[in-house]
Amino acid sequence: DVNAVKPEYVNDLEAGFRLSHEKLRGQANVFYMRFENEIADIGKSIPEGFIQLRKNVPSSYRSGIELDWTYQVLPALTFGGNATYMQSIIKEYAPEDDETVYRNVHQVISPNWIINGALSYTLWNLFTISLNPRYVSESFLEPTNQPDLILPSYFVLDSKMSITLFEQHEFSLHLNNLFNKQYYAAGQPVDYNGQVVPGYFIQPPFHFYAMLNLKF
Repeated sequence: DVNAVKPEYVNDLEAGFRLSHEKLRGQANVFYMRFENEIADIGKSIPEGFIQLRKNVPSSYRSGIELDWTYQVLPALTFGGNATYMQSIIKEYAPEDDETVYRNVHQVISPNWIINGALSYTLWNLFTISLNPRYVSESFLEPTNQPDLILPSYFVLDSKMSITLFEQHEFSLHLNNLFNKQYYAAGQPVDYNGQVVPGYFIQPPFHFYAMLNLKF
């Protein structure tokens, strides 16, 4: 229902720093975002679709730091990536079916750490192979932050191989979840035999696909 929520407002304060060196380039950015009537996932849960309806949060904020970098290890070898540390806090949360007021709780599925990397080797400016690790820290599945209702942290490793064809076209092979790890990127509390337990969306095991990118 569009009329169920009010518009949200945010004051965003950011400051950044850039570094450019012969082998290293990077930037850092710190931020503080103060929300009024933020539209967040704190409403009624719909178990059939793992959906939690959105409602207004009177007061909340997000603060953290973002990093991006690229380092030329060797002429043909580079290591790059990005990392974010963020606190996403609701100052007061009052559930519809509970008289308790929860203060300074973390927002749903809002991990503190998200880190992505890319180690790339290029041969003859034609062939590139890269390893791409990704780490996401644990987060809460519901806004009262019950310690037994969390989305576990995970680490996965992907890879990509690409070759340039006729100077402008590209063929690439993507290998995802190389360690065949079982992990979850979304979830919600569910009722199982009268008990509330974590329910998860299981992510794909090891899989691969190919792409052909043609430019004319």
